[in-house]
Amino acid sequence: DRYAYVPLIGIFVMIAWSAEQISSKAAYFKKIFIFAAVLIIILLTVAAHHQIKLWTNTVTLFENALKKDPHNYFAYHKIGREAAKNGDNKKALDYYDMALKIRPTLYPAYYYKGHVLMKMGKRDEAYKNFEKAIQVNKSFAQAYHALGFLCFEDNNLDKAFAYLTKAIAIKPDHIESYNGLGAVLLKKGRVPEAIVQFQKALKIDPHDKNAQRNMRIALEIIKKNGGGQTTP
Repeated sequence: DRYAYVPLIGIFVMIAWSAEQISSKAAYFKKIFIFAAVLIIILLTVAAHHQIKLWTNTVTLFENALKKDPHNYFAYHKIGREAAKNGDNKKALDYYDMALKIRPTLYPAYYYKGHVLMKMGKRDEAYKNFEKAIQVNKSFAQAYHALGFLCFEDNNLDKAFAYLTKAIAIKPDHIESYNGLGAVLLKKGRVPEAIVQFQKALKIDPHDKNAQRNMRIALEIIKKNGGGQTTP
């Protein structure tokens, strides 16, 4: 819809100039073209008004796509994401499931479904969906990070370390994984190594609040030989 007018410019010019040339030869043709032009403008105005409603937001757009193609897995996925953003977890899960029923290899749907399940407190199911995401796409860094985060929360530090290291290997600029890996190392008591990871995170984004906070904790541990709670 947004780009159709570009390739049609030449055609519109041809129609307008041809109409002008024909109508200039006879007043009869001129009246016909004026009437036709007014009628076309009215019809296109009504059509445009209807079409604009479909572009109101992401949900209206993709719901219309589903009316035209009930097997549009991408539309189900997009509506699921919007539902998740609005806090409608059940609707989000339903739409993710419909997307995955049509396209079982749609790995982002497993990933975002996992996050919804985490919000609902269903950690085991979330873990399985993150695992499914990397089974489909072994280079999906965000899913490795999510698994690392869950393992960190469960105090399974070795697995968390492995997952976060893998995420960084795939996506060297994944700041969340550097920060998470630093938190794991800090919890293991490997403070100097943790600081290195926080420095890498801050090099990517000097304003990252989690990295700044964890760096302060790490420096305090070195200074006072104390402890602190980190945020991966």
